[in-house]
Amino acid sequence: MTNALFISDTSDGGNWGCYATSSELRAILNDRVDIVNTVFLNEINITNREFILPSQYDIRYIVGESINSISEENGIIRKLYNSSRNGHHLFELLPKTASQFEHRAEKFVESGLVNDYFGNTENIDHIIINGEGSIHDSGVTKYSNGSWSLLFLAYVAKKKLGMKTHIINHTLEINTDRFRSIVNLVYPLMNSIIFRDPVSMTEYESQSKHKNGTQAADAAWLMDNDIQSKNINNFNDMNIISLWHPNKKNPKFDFTKPYICVGGGSGLQQSIDVKSKKFALLVNEMKTRFPDMNILLTAASSADETFLLNVAENTETCLLKTNNNHHLTASILGHSEVYIGGRWHESIFALLGKSQLVNFSGNTFKIEALREHIGSNHPIYSENDIGTNTNAILDSVENGIRRGFYNEIPIENMRSLASKNANIV
Repeated sequence: MTNALFISDTSDGGNWGCYATSSELRAILNDRVDIVNTVFLNEINITNREFILPSQYDIRYIVGESINSISEENGIIRKLYNSSRNGHHLFELLPKTASQFEHRAEKFVESGLVNDYFGNTENIDHIIINGEGSIHDSGVTKYSNGSWSLLFLAYVAKKKLGMKTHIINHTLEINTDRFRSIVNLVYPLMNSIIFRDPVSMTEYESQSKHKNGTQAADAAWLMDNDIQSKNINNFNDMNIISLWHPNKKNPKFDFTKPYICVGGGSGLQQSIDVKSKKFALLVNEMKTRFPDMNILLTAASSADETFLLNVAENTETCLLKTNNNHHLTASILGHSEVYIGGRWHESIFALLGKSQLVNFSGNTFKIEALREHIGSNHPIYSENDIGTNTNAILDSVENGIRRGFYNEIPIENMRSLASKNANIV
């Protein structure tokens, strides 16, 4: 058995899917390697501030950004202020361009910060990086610091420490030339690149021209979600399930009767107030259209819970809160007639129980990739459709209940693909 450092364990992510995928990933990896050290999700962002003696590439980056600030900002004060802020990069260790990686990797090692992330590497044989949905640039959302940090740590591990390094279980989306150059620098160095969806595989091969990737599936497909509905009701009676209702101290929800789950999603970028109003309208219309169906709001993350609490209050609907066991929530989603939402892992939970999906698009193409992966034709709506295209969404829910969008979910095939995440040794 060989030893491994596991980077970006998402068990501290405050998200049902984060915990589910990390726990399943660790389980299959532990059959191949001994994970002797872990860097958790909230520890990966490299935000250390100290003066970096600049290289020519640092100067080139700062000058380029300053020119962009001057040309793009309105007003002389804003131009000067934003261009001057770019000088802060001399005190940031994390590189922002591919050409800066080598110089800043050397500084990272010389400063001793490398030990904060990698510890004692004498007994480490493999560096395993769990990418999940984190490896994309700022073309959609401001996740660039996390993406840059993961790829910088991968570069340091391989080029500076000489470790066998792997990026696995992840979605990759490239929206800018700058990020593409970083991917083209780092990915070819890796001993393993294992993608969790087919679109990412195509994206990498078409944009980088490299062929060292492996198609797999998300580790969450390996989950068991076999808690029966009557047992879920028993857990609810024992107050093991965390439900919130605006008018009931200990709300009860009958999981043996037909119900629809409504969740949030990473692609919902509008304000809390706007999202709350739109979802309240959707839920109230759903109650009118489907009077024989119970509605359960599902908060898979703290971001979802923030606005869904408002929706629960405005519609007098039960909310399944974030602080629930992920095996329990997976079973709850799996027993629903339809899951409406834009969360990747929660969609997998629903599919494991053969529930129907009506999705909202995510902050990357991952929701579309999931549909391609399972061979489904279920609908995907944008954030703008919620409120403006409510009837179409409800029609899709009705179609899901009556006819379904797929006859057979390839669960065993997905489990087999998910197990490939451990094929690093």
